[in-house]
Amino acid sequence: MKKASQTGLQQTVYNKLATSIQKGQYQPGQKISGRGLAKEMDASLTPVRESLLRLEALGAIQASPTGVLSIPDRTLAEVEQLYAARILVEGQAAAEATALMTDKQLDTLIDVEAKSNKAFENFDLAKISEYNEEFHMTLYGFANNKTLMDMINMLWLQCGPLLPSVYAFGKVIAEHVPAETAKNDIHMVIIEKLKKRDSEGVRKAMSEDIRNGLLAYKAIAVDLKKAVADLISSME
Repeated sequence: MKKASQTGLQQTVYNKLATSIQKGQYQPGQKISGRGLAKEMDASLTPVRESLLRLEALGAIQASPTGVLSIPDRTLAEVEQLYAARILVEGQAAAEATALMTDKQLDTLIDVEAKSNKAFENFDLAKISEYNEEFHMTLYGFANNKTLMDMINMLWLQCGPLLPSVYAFGKVIAEHVPAETAKNDIHMVIIEKLKKRDSEGVRKAMSEDIRNGLLAYKAIAVDLKKAVADLISSME
């Protein structure tokens, strides 16, 4: 019973850390202290250390030669590789889900997108992010493919620290683009393709959606002015 309890605690600590990283609460290059986390979570050092080891194995954190842990500060080339992998894996999951999902499951996805559009009207970035993740993960889950879902979760974990740049881009868009124009219309394209059970159409639209996320990151990290101009141009 004690062993089972310890296992449950380790999983709880891991889930909290992984969620925090995936939601962008840690920024690239930020150092991580095991003792600090243990104190913050009111947990012993052992489950924290084990969780950090798991996250290191997944590429969510890295250790320096001296053992200092931190969030990876990825180069632009590395970020582009992450998004290229997302396009391949998530496109496949979306295509598989298209062939398997029921009408009731499609209705669930439509409900999530309705909430997302409401968040865009208010430009509530936290809600936009929340419903975006729910939309993607709900759709991928309909594929019933654990191997793909494990890969997707790992990629989202590694992309989490990039979110602050995406949020910053969102604030700029809120100032320059009407909410009706800025809303994530590509999700509606995905839904229309899903209604037709067009697997390849869904794959293509999902790929475009993920590429838009890369554009948002590059907007802040590389050339904000050009990225904003490109995005506005694409909406005309």
